[in-house]
Amino acid sequence: AAIKAGVRLESPCGGNGICGKCRIKVLIGEGNPVTEEEKQIFSKEEILEGWRLACKFVPKYFKASEVEVPAWSQDEADYRVELLDADFEKRCGNAAEENTDIEGKYGIAIDIGTTNIEALLWRLDQENCVGRVIGANPLKKYGADVVARIAYAQQSKEQAEEMCQVLLSGMKEMLGELLEQCLVPKEKVSYVTVAGNAAMMHFFTGESVDSLAKAPYQTVYKEGRVLSGDMLSLPSTKVVTLPNVEGFVGADTVGVLRAFLENGQDMEGKLMIDIGTNGELALQKNGVMYVASTAAGPAFEGATISCGMRAEDGAVTDLFLGDKVSFEVIQKRKRVLVDIESSQQLTQIKGICGSGLIAVAARLLEAGLIDKTGYLLDSKTAKEQGCCEVLTERIETREEGNVFRMGENVYLTQQDIRELQLAKAAIRAGVKMLLKSCGMKEEELSGIYLAGAFGSYLDVAAAQQIGLIPNISKDKIKAVGNGALQGASCVLRHLYEQGRVEEEMANLEKIARDTTHISLAEQSEFSSMYLEAVNFI
Repeated sequence: AAIKAGVRLESPCGGNGICGKCRIKVLIGEGNPVTEEEKQIFSKEEILEGWRLACKFVPKYFKASEVEVPAWSQDEADYRVELLDADFEKRCGNAAEENTDIEGKYGIAIDIGTTNIEALLWRLDQENCVGRVIGANPLKKYGADVVARIAYAQQSKEQAEEMCQVLLSGMKEMLGELLEQCLVPKEKVSYVTVAGNAAMMHFFTGESVDSLAKAPYQTVYKEGRVLSGDMLSLPSTKVVTLPNVEGFVGADTVGVLRAFLENGQDMEGKLMIDIGTNGELALQKNGVMYVASTAAGPAFEGATISCGMRAEDGAVTDLFLGDKVSFEVIQKRKRVLVDIESSQQLTQIKGICGSGLIAVAARLLEAGLIDKTGYLLDSKTAKEQGCCEVLTERIETREEGNVFRMGENVYLTQQDIRELQLAKAAIRAGVKMLLKSCGMKEEELSGIYLAGAFGSYLDVAAAQQIGLIPNISKDKIKAVGNGALQGASCVLRHLYEQGRVEEEMANLEKIARDTTHISLAEQSEFSSMYLEAVNFI
């Protein structure tokens, strides 16, 4: 009912009663008995107050009920627009005063991620990026990961079509706001290039995702396409989609490889890791590009973490150990230190983001509060083992296990640590399997490229400490940012320069087809490698 009413509720697990984030408070009306899942999530006091999970609450006799939803669910926008060029911003101001159009020819590059959608507005005749919009993927209401979304789409043709329309509607709104704030008329947008992971590209193009639901996970949408701009309310525009490779190795990987090719980056002996809900990997050996994907799940995005959140104000990004123990927290897009012993300062903490989850886990591992199996020690045991007293005092023991208190009502739970272990094991096992397929060892890697926005904020030392990425020299590891968006931007520039689509599409198809796809699901050793990688090193 909330989805149909346009009310946003968090539902990372896709309505299976696992994540506990679609909380509502029933104000008026009776409902079905409290479920076992809800008893695991809510205290007895909360249940008496009327707290329920939206995915489990059914009004009795289907009569009307009145429920309260979190305040953020009523926010009008779930995205933000930024002007990236000071001179352009000044010209925008002048144009607004004079009521004249901004000059130039424009194009938009888009990356559709599982969690976020990001788009760049380029002035093509000057090769200048003038604006950016980033926001949550509107499909998150159907689940935080692609598995939950695919399951929803499979239930009926109508639901699959609904998801396609929800995605397009959200993208139209984001792009419309981007153009409006930059004062660029829709008619001046010549091309839109679109990259994204395999599942998102299927939803975007309206293709069935049934083949992605079961092994051997083949793609229906494979070749790049040229579509009408009408689908994004840009009637004068050609929408060019990048091709997928195979399985869950999507157009975003093709975008990364296109950007590497454009920048002349040497990939021989180097590993590319795009850490996210769907982790994508690429490794070149003897001129052959091997690619694979691994389902890390949404833990790195904070979606399945009890107090997880996006990297916004109030998010913990690190924990510093020393003479003074402090949390690093985002405030007004900057990172500030919060004294762990100051109850007043700790009120700034609202949750923990993905990179913070990795960093904090690494620090607790280093301090001895977490052992190599991922077990969070109780306060008494931690003290007996000589762990830092300031930290041990923040451990509480509950029915569901031990928790580490970060702020007022903000915790890192034992289950959160398990979610991190499963996610990092998927990435590490994928890396090991890809190396084995290439006949290489980790120590033979000449470098690692960390692609994606997440990789840009990753503490490499912390990631290596928990065993997420190979333990090679840190000076050989480089964050390259959102490579998929960079690749889509390269395509945009070439389309404008060439004035035709065929040549660039052929280049993209060559990149996609010249790869060797390794299907990890079909590798008999993957399961054992995965289990080995669960523990911290």
